[in-house]
Amino acid sequence: MVIAAILLAADDARIDGTLLPLLPFGDDQTLIEYHIAQLQAAGVEVIEVVAGCDAERIIPLVAQNDVEPIVNERWREGEAGSIRVGATAVPRDTEAAIVIRIDEPRPAEVMRRLLDEHLESGALLTRASHGDSAGAPIVVGRAVLAELRNVADAGGLNATVTRHISEIADVAFVEAIVLFRIEDAAIYARALEQFR
Repeated sequence: MVIAAILLAADDARIDGTLLPLLPFGDDQTLIEYHIAQLQAAGVEVIEVVAGCDAERIIPLVAQNDVEPIVNERWREGEAGSIRVGATAVPRDTEAAIVIRIDEPRPAEVMRRLLDEHLESGALLTRASHGDSAGAPIVVGRAVLAELRNVADAGGLNATVTRHISEIADVAFVEAIVLFRIEDAAIYARALEQFR
């Protein structure tokens, strides 16, 4: 049974001119390196990093044991293509995969709890929540992973979640960190403080 992750880092979002994956994030690491360290600490065995924009700068940061950088050459067409590329790359015997976006950093404890709850519940999908709000990341099981290999451009991951809304296990977190998304310089500055 393989536990995998699909880290979506293909688009060209930037903060003060710096591509999100390359942002400094903690002691001598970038945001993408933070993600990988946290996923590994959570027990993820195989990490598929989907790069696109400036892939040649990202790949050297992530090419290591159990981390496979893959390039979505058509990243400009939207996230669905990156999801397809990532889902296709994970091993076929993957039991569960965390799907996480580069702008949604999470500590290992959040991802470990989601994985544990997912494997225990047997749900098709498991996601973090805070209050009445759905958060991230999301864990998908084998059947949904197969769907993501053919996900349509129009809906992507959100359409898949909506299609299976009654089969989702929501894991409630007291911390609002599961809603966190780096969208601008002010939020990035808060993230540096919060994740330190």
